[in-house]
Amino acid sequence: MKTRLSYILASLIIIIGCFTLVVADRSGGGGGGGVDQTTLAADAGSVTVPSISWADDVDGTGTGFYRNAADEIAVAINGVFNTRFSTDDVFIGDGTSSAVGVTATGSLATVRMLALGDSAQIGTTTNDELDFLVNAQIGMSLTASKILDFENGGGGIDLSGTNATILLPQAATLPATCTVGAVFLDTDSDDCADTSGGSGLLCYCIATNTWARIANDPLYVDATTNSVAIPLNDGTAGTVGAAINIKKSCVTETTNSGAATETITNVIPAGVTAMQVTCRVTTILAGTSLTTWSLGDGVDVDLYGTALALASGTTVDETDYTASPLTQAWSAAAQSLTMTAAAGQFDTGSITCCAFYLDSTAATS
Repeated sequence: MKTRLSYILASLIIIIGCFTLVVADRSGGGGGGGVDQTTLAADAGSVTVPSISWADDVDGTGTGFYRNAADEIAVAINGVFNTRFSTDDVFIGDGTSSAVGVTATGSLATVRMLALGDSAQIGTTTNDELDFLVNAQIGMSLTASKILDFENGGGGIDLSGTNATILLPQAATLPATCTVGAVFLDTDSDDCADTSGGSGLLCYCIATNTWARIANDPLYVDATTNSVAIPLNDGTAGTVGAAINIKKSCVTETTNSGAATETITNVIPAGVTAMQVTCRVTTILAGTSLTTWSLGDGVDVDLYGTALALASGTTVDETDYTASPLTQAWSAAAQSLTMTAAAGQFDTGSITCCAFYLDSTAATS
């Protein structure tokens, strides 16, 4: 009885709705064998009448799975073509190649981020590279060697909405290696030199592993001379390297002369055009009967200030001047400053004074 029943079950075809349930004998021939494989075969179906759906989908609008084409499974949602699964891709949206989805070809893959056709994609067009594609062209790629690379024009970067942006790599020491075209910000400005005699903040890789100051850098700082240079190079012969330099010279003086005057020696270098002088008392000025003091240039006793205080932190700047120092701004010899007590003498204390002046650099070619 059991053998007859097994034979009947092994040949039974049950059709339920659009499904065909085939129960076949895989034992190698008739009698006594068991049933070890069952195949569920469904009609192809369509987007409005999917082959596999649910009884609860009573409105009949079509939500389920169906065979879209050879080797393809499609999903219908409410009678609309929604998703396609094939041997090398999955697309979500309208089931076509212009939808959001993933395409894989060998080891390469493309992810479509927006349902806008080929206008926006992220993928790998070559091994070890992540590409961002716009209108089927690579707009930007990430690689192990270049890290970030803009291609096909790129369209530029809009950073107008940011509060502060760091655009350049920077450090006090230049990298030992570089590729031609690289730019680096030298934060202490003393490593990026060129033949014009100055150092700069912006450094350019002019040859493999060779840095130089950008030739037309509008301003550059020379940390060794505390100066800012303004190149005046129009590109013609005889102007290359020409610059006007804004410089600073500072001297600290211990005020212990025991007299009514104190000389701060050679604050302004020889042969330059002095523009401004500033001072700051770094240690309180004190001395017998000392009250206030004046600062001059050895000719005008209070040119830079009068009735100045003794306290630490007291400063002298252009708001204290009693006359314009520019009337005698240039001198062939170095110039000193003179402190003069209104009464008494200088016994202790210290002061630092700085002169700001101009000089020039002749063209190198």
